[in-house]
Amino acid sequence: FDPGVSGLSGVATVLDLDMEALRRGRHAYGGTGAFVCGSITRMPFRDGTFETSVCIGTFYNFPSRELVEEGIAEMARVTEKRGRVVVEFRNAENPVVALAFKHAEKYDPSLGGLPLRAYSLADVKGMLSEAGLRLRRVKYMGVPVRRLALGFIVEAVHGPEEEK
Repeated sequence: FDPGVSGLSGVATVLDLDMEALRRGRHAYGGTGAFVCGSITRMPFRDGTFETSVCIGTFYNFPSRELVEEGIAEMARVTEKRGRVVVEFRNAENPVVALAFKHAEKYDPSLGGLPLRAYSLADVKGMLSEAGLRLRRVKYMGVPVRRLALGFIVEAVHGPEEEK
């Protein structure tokens, strides 16, 4: 599936902790929007503010699963009840990803102390469920096979666990 985030129109709101990244983003972005300094674990937005909330290329650098869970819970909170949450994870079930992430600090000094954490789809389903979200769709990145995919993008919606 195409999560459709690159084709979203309307007003975009970008959240980041880094003021310089926000400045560069504001300068490069041609559309209407807001660039807000803040944390995904404590977003400065009201409940149900957004139709779609997206987090791509971020959660693998969080130092703990608990912070990822807080981030997903905040995304669920700020997303309207009929909206969707789109998140991306690196695949812990892929042995190459698991090995590369385990030893990344030895070969990639550009990480500057940032951790690299991958998660299984089962882990992500559990985190979504804890946040009151259910998995709607999954897109595997690289290879379209769960265990061999480099990562995956999930679309989640509010509601009970997915139906069997």
